[in-house]
Formats: sequence, C-alpha cells, structure tokens
Amino acid sequence: MSSPTPSADGKAKSGSRRRFTVDALFTDGRPQAVGVTDLPTAKEIRLDRIVPDPAQPRRTFDPVRLEELAASIRLEGILQPIVVRYDDVDDIYVIVHGERRWRASREAGQKTIPAIVREVDEDHRLIQQLMENVVREDLNAIDRAQALRALKQQMDDASWENVAAAVGIRRSRLFQLLGTEKLPEPIQDDIRTGRLSEKQSRALQGLSTEAQ
Repeated sequence: MSSPTPSADGKAKSGSRRRFTVDALFTDGRPQAVGVTDLPTAKEIRLDRIVPDPAQPRRTFDPVRLEELAASIRLEGILQPIVVRYDDVDDIYVIVHGERRWRASREAGQKTIPAIVREVDEDHRLIQQLMENVVREDLNAIDRAQALRALKQQMDDASWENVAAAVGIRRSRLFQLLGTEKLPEPIQDDIRTGRLSEKQSRALQGLSTEAQ
C-alpha cells in the first residue's frame, strides 16, 4: 500500500477519494435550505377526506368574506396549510385549525388542500381551538364570548382573570365580549351577521330590555 503524499505544508495528503456519509448524501446543501426544516407531516389531502370538528367553537362564517377568500384561492391557491388530525376509527381527517380555508377551497372548486397532520389529545386540541378563536379579531363577538366560556370550563372553571391571561387579553376586554351574550337575541343576530359591531353594541348593554 502506498503511503500518503506529503503536501507543501508538510501535512500528509491522502490519495483516496473524498468519502461521504449517507446523511451527507441526502442533505440539501443549497443556500436556500439553510435554516429550513422539511415537515414530514405536511400533506396534500383531498377535500372530501376532511371534515370539520364538531367541537369547533366557531359557528358563524361570513358568506361574503368566505367568497372573497375563495376568489383569492382561485388566483393564488392556499398560502397557509390547515392543521388536521387523523381519526383512525372513521378513516378521515378532522380539522384542528383552518376550517374557513377548507370551506373557501370547496367554494373555489379545489380538489385538495395542503395540510399539516398533528396528533393532539382531545383536551389540548379544544383549548388550542378556543384560544385561536378568542384572539382572532375577524371572529364575531358572540362566538368569541362563547369560546371564552368554553375555555373557562376547559381550564377547570378557572377565574376570569386566568382566562384573560391565558389568551392574552385584558380583563376589561374579556367582560366587554361576555356582555354581548346578555343582549336580546335579535341584537345578537345583528352582531353575528355584521350589521352591528361589537363596539356599537356596548352602548346598548347598559340599557333596559325595553330600551334595547
């Protein structure tokens, strides 16, 4: 066997070929891959294999805004994957986050949707959904108030102060949202449909039922 050939700096230089590990062969070394990790759970799933979560706190979907999102999807596609969990009993995927995008995709005539599959236990999943819905400003105040009450129950009937802290809103803001549930049903319907804003409804909350 021949000995290594000395280099100009005195260090031995091997005449053998450069060796690669198996991991190195499958590592993306391109500049755009630096700091990027592939998600093995990201999938393209047929819409007909996905169903909404019956426990989802959101109950109202503005048809106008849904059509606007559908129009955007027709032009640009889905810009953010939804999150689903796999139900092995019924062999379906259940939406954890992103029901609005799923609905709009159906309206847009899409056949599939990008989704991230996660395994989340039932209690943790509901808390995630509740927190997401409470902090979203595009959700009407009635649904947000109901989500707050459901979240309070999920937190073992925690104090309203703890509920407010959990979702990152002020205690005073929390009670403003809860106050909408005390309004007569016709006014609540106006809030759900967007005919009356939550801010406008505050002036009615201190009035008698007859005055409202």
